[in-house]
Amino acid sequence: MAHNHSHGEKTVSFYVDQLFSVAACGLTAITAVMLVRGSALERVLVKDFSPWVLGGGILLAVLVFFRMVGIMLTVNATAEKDAEEETSQDRDHGHSHSHSHSHGEGEECQTDHGHSHAEHSHAADPAEDAGHADHDHGASIWRYVVLLLPFTLFCLDLPKKGFSREYMDKQLNNGQQLDPIERKKAVEGKPIQLQFNELSRAAIFPQSRDKFAGRKGILRGQYNKINDKEFALFKMDIKCCQADAVPIKARIICAEVIQNNWKMGEWVEVEGEIQFVQVKDKPNEWVPVLFLDKESQIKPTVPEN
Repeated sequence: MAHNHSHGEKTVSFYVDQLFSVAACGLTAITAVMLVRGSALERVLVKDFSPWVLGGGILLAVLVFFRMVGIMLTVNATAEKDAEEETSQDRDHGHSHSHSHSHGEGEECQTDHGHSHAEHSHAADPAEDAGHADHDHGASIWRYVVLLLPFTLFCLDLPKKGFSREYMDKQLNNGQQLDPIERKKAVEGKPIQLQFNELSRAAIFPQSRDKFAGRKGILRGQYNKINDKEFALFKMDIKCCQADAVPIKARIICAEVIQNNWKMGEWVEVEGEIQFVQVKDKPNEWVPVLFLDKESQIKPTVPEN
């Protein structure tokens, strides 16, 4: 019997490819867990998605574990089968028989009716079948590149935290010109706690502007300087990820020169008089403005989630 096994190298290549793929998936699972543990995930997604990312990482880690167990069992089974085949090769399956028999009375046939067993081969294991399949090894490289991309970005600490100054100036319209300010009469009473969405909606309708104008309000947000007496207070409104982040903002005008060198994006709380000022050359657009009498009305505060 003749054996023609060419599956050795292909089987090894198959298992190496499987191990690299599983290892890449394992690194992706680790990356998911590390993103949730730190603050890096918040640069990409809102916190509501953290449980899903963590659950996905844990599930992927479990799948990686079971796949590794499956590969190890398959390798052991293949090794045992190869050992049995090597033992069977020692047996002589090729043999012939010479028959001497009589065709008639007193006659002996000297013809050799020899016969031999045809060559045959043993079926390969599943790994061999996979190894014999035609495939492009270049595709495996690209698969590793894609699978390792999350881990690579995590190691490089990408994307970086925060927005550039140029981006924020553009989004906040820091160069936006306002019409001459006509402050409405101040309304006595306890300051109201304001929300950005509340002010933005109030700026749209005349009735809402009249309701808030002149009252004292307290607003918390991130600082973005315009000049020595003005700055924008903003908060990024993120529904899903950073790509859809939209700043909601209010203009703050202080009667005094602001001496404190607040950093861009630093969280502050202000208490001032609410007014609404029309944007220059845009009669239907109004901007909420808080007027401060002194710089001490600007105080540092803790960031909002």
